[in-house]
Amino acid sequence: MRVSKTTSAGQKPEHYMKAADNDLINLFNAFKGRIRLGSGTTSTTVGVRGENIAGEFRYFLSGVGTDNAIQHSLGCIPIGFFLINKSGFGDIYMKTASATSATFSTTQTATNYSVFLLK
Repeated sequence: MRVSKTTSAGQKPEHYMKAADNDLINLFNAFKGRIRLGSGTTSTTVGVRGENIAGEFRYFLSGVGTDNAIQHSLGCIPIGFFLINKSGFGDIYMKTASATSATFSTTQTATNYSVFLLK
């Protein structure tokens, strides 16, 4: 079996790799130092929006062995979260999520968590 060294459009694969590399360099230069989550100003009711990363900061105090339901105003199911800060030991994971709330489970009691929910 012979492997073709050109694409159906007659371009060599190296051409596409170089174009993709140039696109990534241009993207990096365009956003260098400008991709920010936002200030993270404390808010426990509505959440603070990210600057140019779609999401919302949320803060909560955990209870051990309990689910921590956190309300948000993303308008969709969060695709994940960044753990920004925690005041003690223990693990945290998102157990369930909906368009208006996310439920986190934690392994440590009386620990303050700061998370950024990703839209």
